[in-house]
Amino acid sequence: GPALVHRHGWLVRERTEGMQERELFALPASPERLRQDNTLLTSSLAYPRTLHDQLGPFDHEVGSYFDWDWILRVLSAGYPLCTLASPGISYLVHQQMVSDDLTNPRRVAYFERFCVKHGLTLTSKNHALLLAEQRSGSR
Repeated sequence: GPALVHRHGWLVRERTEGMQERELFALPASPERLRQDNTLLTSSLAYPRTLHDQLGPFDHEVGSYFDWDWILRVLSAGYPLCTLASPGISYLVHQQMVSDDLTNPRRVAYFERFCVKHGLTLTSKNHALLLAEQRSGSR
């Protein structure tokens, strides 16, 4: 039946002189965990188009958090989260990314709007920070 399907992947970081570093991004994902942090690489998501017919379009009022908002809306509606067994995507992280700047006033405002919408009290993080927390054992 209808579900939100995802797979893990690699975070690829640009380094100097065209060099890249790659790290597996395979953090735990469950409806409960996703209310704490976005542990999915959203470019790996797949779901039937009919979910938009039932739940509405993406909410751009939460800015770049529209994808995490969508994940929570789908899971709150009772659809299952399914993980495919093997990593299947690469997500490039570079210095020009908006998601790297956690202090950007516009990003902060969208994050606050997202948290209010879902009744969450969270600290803003990006995928690189989530991986660093996993490596250090703080999560």
